[in-house]
Amino acid sequence: MKIYSSTPPVSQNLQIKGNLAYAMPAAHISIEDEALTHAFIWEWLDKMEWEEDGPVLKIILDPDKLEIGRFQTSLIFTSDNPEIPDLQVSIAGRIRGPLVVERGKIHLGVLEPGDFVTRYTSVYSVDNHPFNITGFESPSDRLTVTGIKEGCKIRHGLEFHFLPDQSDKSVRFRTILLTDHPEQPKIEIEFEGINKALYDTFLSRNR
Repeated sequence: MKIYSSTPPVSQNLQIKGNLAYAMPAAHISIEDEALTHAFIWEWLDKMEWEEDGPVLKIILDPDKLEIGRFQTSLIFTSDNPEIPDLQVSIAGRIRGPLVVERGKIHLGVLEPGDFVTRYTSVYSVDNHPFNITGFESPSDRLTVTGIKEGCKIRHGLEFHFLPDQSDKSVRFRTILLTDHPEQPKIEIEFEGINKALYDTFLSRNR
């Protein structure tokens, strides 16, 4: 289950299916990460609102009680009834802040060693609060960026350049843009790409 929110409390319905599904409302429910418990509440919908496949649990998240950024935890169902198995449901998502990246996940495509890859995106303020991008942190020394440290703006255009090396591995990493916005000092952007040799091997195996 994934939740993305920048608004007041949001909810999603979880339907339980299977032979013992109708016994699940008797189970105890908890959040795996206790630090996140205060942000979630849940309730079983009235039987009249259940679909034919089984009971429905309404899960409500208050984004104001979580920090901006990604989160991941599990909803845990436990019961003293030996016929009801323990169940875990993964919950993951991202709390959006006042700064939005138009492309928060950038695909670098098929990578050939020595061939530069250029990608573009922009970051803007949804509350029209001018801000400055003050820095850039990346685990890859082959990624560079232009468009930062250009003063306060409501929108910043960014240009990324990535130079693949001789590695036979695909790449996936996250970078951090540093800002002076009082509510969101960091912005995360994810990059991924596939090495050409691996891509060619995949194609040859699936012909």
